[in-house]
Amino acid sequence: MDNIEVNLGQAQRKFQTGMALATIGYTVTIAGGLMLGRENDRLGQGLLIAGGATGVAGTFMLVDSFKHLGRAAGNNKRKR
Repeated sequence: MDNIEVNLGQAQRKFQTGMALATIGYTVTIAGGLMLGRENDRLGQGLLIAGGATGVAGTFMLVDSFKHLGRAAGNNKRKR
């Protein structure tokens, strides 16, 4: 029972962190896209790259959090 609670706690922590990181990253990406073609074009390009990388990292954390849920459910086998 303790193992299940540990895995669920890890999944929740990773899920929340991933969600926050992805939200911030994609918001920065949108802000960077809105700046393109104006006087802050270089800043917009930088925000697009930084926001995209941050968003992808957050999305990866979201997907990775589900492995802890599988462990809590007892699904330790990998599907081929």
